[in-house]
Amino acid sequence: MSNIKEKEDAVVAEVETEKPIKGKEETIIKYALMTLGGILAICVIALVVFLAIPTKAVSIGNEKITQDEFIYYYKQQADIILEYRDYIAPEVDDLTFLMAEYANGITYSQSAAQRALAIILETYVLNDLANGDDPDFRYDTLELEESVNQFKEDFENYATENELKNDEVSVQLYGCSYKTLIKAYEMSWIANKYQEDQISKLETSVTEDQMNEYYDTFKEDLDAVTVRHILVANFDAITGADYTEEQQLAAKAKIDEAYAKIIAGDDFMEVALAYSEDPGVAENEGIYQFRKDETDLTEFAEWAFAAELGDVGQIETYIGYHIVELTERTTYEDLKDVVKYNIAYGELTKVLNEIESSEEYQIAYYDGFYEF
Repeated sequence: MSNIKEKEDAVVAEVETEKPIKGKEETIIKYALMTLGGILAICVIALVVFLAIPTKAVSIGNEKITQDEFIYYYKQQADIILEYRDYIAPEVDDLTFLMAEYANGITYSQSAAQRALAIILETYVLNDLANGDDPDFRYDTLELEESVNQFKEDFENYATENELKNDEVSVQLYGCSYKTLIKAYEMSWIANKYQEDQISKLETSVTEDQMNEYYDTFKEDLDAVTVRHILVANFDAITGADYTEEQQLAAKAKIDEAYAKIIAGDDFMEVALAYSEDPGVAENEGIYQFRKDETDLTEFAEWAFAAELGDVGQIETYIGYHIVELTERTTYEDLKDVVKYNIAYGELTKVLNEIESSEEYQIAYYDGFYEF
């Protein structure tokens, strides 16, 4: 029933994708105060390393990065990997999955550590530029102070309400001390402000020809479709067991009956609510928007991106039988702002890569890193 290889590839693609720091302080809140009820428990590795504070992990130029600070960035990446574990192999525990081979002989944990190091380096470079290396930029220190104070207030209120110390909450959610968390928040805020300022400036020089060329090159990655969807599963949603042949035939008959009603003119939404086994249908009425790389249901994506607006079709995937109607498709005009931002971000990335590879930002590794 499962397509493990496709799902593994999705993990690899996600972990290797370079993403802007944009909104990183919002990400901090997302993984804490907005999702406190469902946060992942800290992994064993993080707990072991936390005990070793303040052992140095790495240095970036003259800046010494402690294990406590490193584990903050590592845990963000490990949690992303574990979210995908929940999707492809939910039965595997955190530590076992992180220690499994990821690619090219390295483990998922080592991959998370490499990505964490790259983000630390970029964050420090952006902070140096924002704090004086770039004479054309100044951020509002009062705005930073207000943002930090608001974060502290929300965080400390939560700790008090749950009769926990700040460090206890910080370790549970981020793997690091409260002091390190606040430092990371401040640095992320500054890095984000500088990055957005530079991207805004670079966007002014992006030409229409560049945008058209970029869109034509990455069209399949950028375009999104909106569909209305009905699902009848081919497996037991509770046990995960594949249906018997008899159950499969019953599922196929159910989807055929729903399809016949739609072809006869019945309202798609009413049929979806009556027939769909998609657990989200009651909330979203079976309406989904996605890019081609955002689903591992290959047949589903191929149909949606080849169809014409208004087309209705039946599809079979490894999770069951589908009825899909294509209702919207993005165009170049819809995506012009995204295209312009991506081009500008790419130009900024080139500049940052050159700075990061300079002698000033040489990386040195300490015992703390190898122990980790």
